[in-house]
Amino acid sequence: MAWDGYITNLMSGTPPFVQEAAICGSEVGKESVWASTPGGQLANVTVAEIKAMMSLDRSPLFASGLHLGGNKCTVLRDNLHSDEDNTIDVKMRPTATDPQSYSITIAKTLKSLIIVKGMKDIPGGKINIKASDMKQYLRTKGY
Repeated sequence: MAWDGYITNLMSGTPPFVQEAAICGSEVGKESVWASTPGGQLANVTVAEIKAMMSLDRSPLFASGLHLGGNKCTVLRDNLHSDEDNTIDVKMRPTATDPQSYSITIAKTLKSLIIVKGMKDIPGGKINIKASDMKQYLRTKGY
């Protein structure tokens, strides 16, 4: 399946409010980035980071945070393994090269994780809707 069109869809919006997006395989043994915004930090999401997100032991996420593409994030709300929601809301912390923090939502489908990073000062709720809509669509397609 060609995933670049899904990234284009996640990036769409008027005015634009998504800075970057990624779709990652989440099945055990198949963890990888399937598609991402070219040149973005989310292109660097690692297998270990995907495994940490998918782990049933959620305590490390709150104790030490979550990493995405090597960047530390604070977990704000974790319902990834909740059948009604299947999302995590996080805040990417400022780095040495970028003093801003960004809202990110991660949504789980049957076989993948959808990661959507908002632009500066975009509230997490708006990003959550974008990720959740894509999650619902991909679930209807068996992904």
